[in-house]
Amino acid sequence: MAPRTDGTALGLRIGIYGRYSDSNQDDGFSIEYQLSECTDYMNKHGLELHKTYIDQAVTGTKVAGRDAFHELVHDVKNGLIDVIIVYKFSRIFRNAYESHKYRKLFKKHGVKLISVTQQVDDETSSGQLMIGVMANIDEYQSAVISDHVKSAMREMVSEGFFAGGTVPYGYKLETVQHGKKTRKKYVPDEFEKEVVKKLYELYVDNYSLKYLQDYTKSIGAAARSGKPFSIQTIARMLRNDFYIGVLRYNAQGHEPIVVYDIVPPIIDKVLWDRVQHRHKGQKHIRPRKRKDLYSLTGKIICGKCGAHFFGIRSASTQRGKYYDYKYYVCSESKTYKTCSCKRVRKDFLEKAVLDEIKKHILNEKAIYQIANEIIVKLGENPDGQRNKLKEFKKELSTVKSQISELLDLKSLKLVDNVYLVEHMKPLQERAKELEVQIYAIEQQTKMTITHAMIVDYLHKMMDISDTTDDEVLQTIFNNFVEKIVIDNETIEIRLFVSSPTAHIGHKLNFGQPNVTICSKIKRV
Repeated sequence: MAPRTDGTALGLRIGIYGRYSDSNQDDGFSIEYQLSECTDYMNKHGLELHKTYIDQAVTGTKVAGRDAFHELVHDVKNGLIDVIIVYKFSRIFRNAYESHKYRKLFKKHGVKLISVTQQVDDETSSGQLMIGVMANIDEYQSAVISDHVKSAMREMVSEGFFAGGTVPYGYKLETVQHGKKTRKKYVPDEFEKEVVKKLYELYVDNYSLKYLQDYTKSIGAAARSGKPFSIQTIARMLRNDFYIGVLRYNAQGHEPIVVYDIVPPIIDKVLWDRVQHRHKGQKHIRPRKRKDLYSLTGKIICGKCGAHFFGIRSASTQRGKYYDYKYYVCSESKTYKTCSCKRVRKDFLEKAVLDEIKKHILNEKAIYQIANEIIVKLGENPDGQRNKLKEFKKELSTVKSQISELLDLKSLKLVDNVYLVEHMKPLQERAKELEVQIYAIEQQTKMTITHAMIVDYLHKMMDISDTTDDEVLQTIFNNFVEKIVIDNETIEIRLFVSSPTAHIGHKLNFGQPNVTICSKIKRV
C-alpha cells in the first residue's frame, strides 16, 4: 500500500477526537465545527472514518476525567486505531507533560497524530521543536483563560454572588437580575436556618456534639449529601463564620478574598462568640509539616544502573551545630545497595540545571529566535483566515439576498407555497451553515497565537526563573528539562531546546542524539 504524503495511507483505521469545554473557558470550536473540519480533511485525502471520540463540556488542562480520551488510549494500546485526527492539538492536549507522555505512547504503538490546522511533521527535528513549544504555549493559554475565569469569580464573590461550590446548610440560592445578567445570591432557607440556630443554642448550653447529631436525626434534617449529619460536619458548622455574614473565597494563584456583612446572617454575633468561647478549651491540633518538594524527581536517571533518582533528606549535628542537607540519590543505591553511584546535593543540581536553561532558552536572544521559528511553523495563518471569513460573509450576503428575492416573489404572488418551500429550505440551511462557520472563524481569530504571545510567555518564564521556590522551579523544569543522566564523574543535562545558533526548541528524541542538547558539568 503506497503511503500518502501526509504520513497516512489508504485503508488505515482513522479516529477523530474532539473536545469542547464549558462556555466559560472555551475558545469557540464547537464539536460540530471540529468534526466538520476533520471530515473535510479526510475527504480531501481519501480517508475513511473508523471511530469518533467526543469529550463534551470537559476541561483540556488535564486528561483526567475525559472518558472518550481514555477510550481512545485503550483502543491505541489494543491496536484498534492507526491514525488520530484532531482539529487543533489543543483539543487533545493543553498540558505539556501529558502531551509529551501520550505522544510517546502513540508513537510506541505506531499511531500517527494529525492536526487539521497545525500540520507538523514530528519525524523531523524541526517538527519536534514545534510540537514541544506548541504544547507549552497551549498550556500557557489554558492558564491565562483560567486566570480570567478566577478573576471574574472573585469579582462575583466581592459583590456577594454565588461563585460555585457547595451551598452551606441553612441557605439556598435565589436568582437575581444584575445589570444585563442574572446572578445567584445566598438567602436563608426557612427550615434549615432554624436547625442551624438550634444547634448553636444547644452547644452553648453545653450539650455534646453527639446529642446535636441525635437531634438532627430526630427532626429528619440531613446534610447536602442526603445522609445524616456526622459529628465532624456539625463541628465545622459551629465554626463556620459564613453564618454571621462572612463570605470567603480561595482561588489557586490568588490571594484569598474575605467579604464581611455580605451574606444575610443566621446567627447573631453574641451567640457566635459564646460558641467560639466554648471551643477554646479544646486541644489544638498542629497542622502537618509540608513535605519537601524535589522538583527534578522523575527526570534523573543513573548513568551506572539506569534506575531513577529520588529526593532524600539527611541531618547531622557537629560540635553542637545542626546541619540539614537534601540530596537526590539513585534508588538502587539507596534501597538495595547494588549501585555505586553517589548521591548529589539538591541545591547544586537544581542550580546547575537552571543555569543551563537560562543559557540556552530563557534569554533575550533565544526568546525572539524561538518566537520567529514557531510563527513560521505553527500553522496559524491569520491572512488565510481573514480571506476565508471575507468569502463566507460575501456568500452569506448573497444567500440572504436570494431569500429576500424569493419572499418578494411570494408577496407578488408570482410563486406558490410549494415552489417557495422547495427553494427556500436549502438557502436557509446554507445561511445557517455559513453563520456557524463565520462565528467559529471569528472566535478562532481572537485566539490565534501571535509572535507577541509567544515572546510574552517566554518572558514570563524568564522573569520567574530567578527564584528559589521549589514549586516555581518545578514548573520551569517540567517545561524545559527532558532528562538528566548522573554518574560519579559528570552530570549530563538534556533540554527540550538547542542553542540559539541551531534549531531553537528541539524536543528530544533519544533515538536521534544529534538533535539532543547535552550539557555536561563536573560533579562537586
